[in-house]
Amino acid sequence: MPILPTSVFRAFPRAFHLASDLVGLCLEKSLKSSTSQPTSYNSVIVKLVALRPIRDALPQDIGDIMAIVPPAQVVTAVVAILVALSVRKLVTGLESVHWLPGNYMNQKHEIISIVPFMLGRPAYHTGSLNVTKQVLEADQLTTEKPHELTAALMLWGENLISSNGETWKRHRRIVGPAFNHNTLPMGWNDSETKSEDEGYSYGEALSGVVETTIPRLHVIETTWKTMAKAMDELIISRKEEVSTAAIEGKPLGADIFTRLVSEYDDDAKHGLDKQEVIGNTFAMLFAGHETTARVLGATFGFLAIYPEEQEKALQEIRSLLGDREPTLDDLSNLPHTQGCFYEALRFYPAGVLVTRDILEDITIHVERPEPKTICLEKGSRVIIDMVGVHYDPYVFPNPDAFVPSRWDGVPEHAVSMFGLGPRACIGRRFSITEAVCFLAMFLRDFKVDVVLEPGETREQYRERVMSNAGMIGLAFGVRTIPLKISRRV
Repeated sequence: MPILPTSVFRAFPRAFHLASDLVGLCLEKSLKSSTSQPTSYNSVIVKLVALRPIRDALPQDIGDIMAIVPPAQVVTAVVAILVALSVRKLVTGLESVHWLPGNYMNQKHEIISIVPFMLGRPAYHTGSLNVTKQVLEADQLTTEKPHELTAALMLWGENLISSNGETWKRHRRIVGPAFNHNTLPMGWNDSETKSEDEGYSYGEALSGVVETTIPRLHVIETTWKTMAKAMDELIISRKEEVSTAAIEGKPLGADIFTRLVSEYDDDAKHGLDKQEVIGNTFAMLFAGHETTARVLGATFGFLAIYPEEQEKALQEIRSLLGDREPTLDDLSNLPHTQGCFYEALRFYPAGVLVTRDILEDITIHVERPEPKTICLEKGSRVIIDMVGVHYDPYVFPNPDAFVPSRWDGVPEHAVSMFGLGPRACIGRRFSITEAVCFLAMFLRDFKVDVVLEPGETREQYRERVMSNAGMIGLAFGVRTIPLKISRRV
């Protein structure tokens, strides 16, 4: 197994996190003196997601930062970046990041050992689907999510995504039944309705993202209080409805929120306390919605770039549905449409990095560069590059190509973009159902096309637009996708 010093392999991530800390400090000082009011709940939500960690998690001055990030690590990170950029300028043809040490090594090896240069824990980095499966499908007693990396998802309270051990089992037992065959029709029917008469609602929601630019960050105090009050009132109201329904013998709703509120129990020994209800609501509503929405945007972008794939999806939809409304049973009969969504998700998986701390030694098997057994030692950390996993040419031939047909016949549980093992995305079926329904209803009535600049080709459009990706809110996706939408005749 190759060994790389942390200072070289992780130079860019480390510099990014340091820069984030420094920017956070500047923002913290600007948040204290402003009294402006939020314009809408949409802006409240997005600003809250982006900025709440500044108050609770970041150090309060430069001295505190330097105590957390040792000067030696800062220096080595800066030196590594300068060396890498210098090499790139000297050597022609280096137009992508494939030449970076970590990416090059990942092409040759399934797992790389990262040795700290001065401080820090040992880690393993992988972009291999084979290794990813073995780590994520390991016994839950042998791995856990790092607490510091799930802090952003605990802004409202402990939840299914952020928890570990027995706490996670309790949350999984409560939340799991909400994602079953009884709730899937709700997602399908809601998507069908929204595709018809709520075309502007998501556009209005996106305005909240625009409003998170630096001049408007001063509203964080008011937005936090407003959203906290709104969620408290919502839980109390739904709890009263649940209690009344139980007394009168009426059936409870099958929606996820009702399920969470039904388990509201102040002692939280077997149920959820109020903060956990809020935490799970936040995680399911905002994280889940953003992920599906971002991938849908990318799907439309690729279908505009490759009109032949859009035409295949259209013919599949028309031959199955005609003019009738779709039903949940139609989902399995739209393989190409579903494949388009999967392929976009392959390019832009929701979780860019998946990290696990090793609690007990784990033995795994690798095939590259030669078959052998490796022990992942207790106390180390495994960092899974989910983007790299889904660009692996050994698993996805011609990985840069948009090929929806590569998903033909692939069972849902094998779609690795939703994660693997017991902690795979609990809402994967719900997300797929929602996305395919929306695509079917939209593509039947509307055509999407690219908006090219003068003299630009479709492939150049893809390079310009689809490569401009990053974390937007809680999801990884393309930042802006200019499209032309026209009604079909």
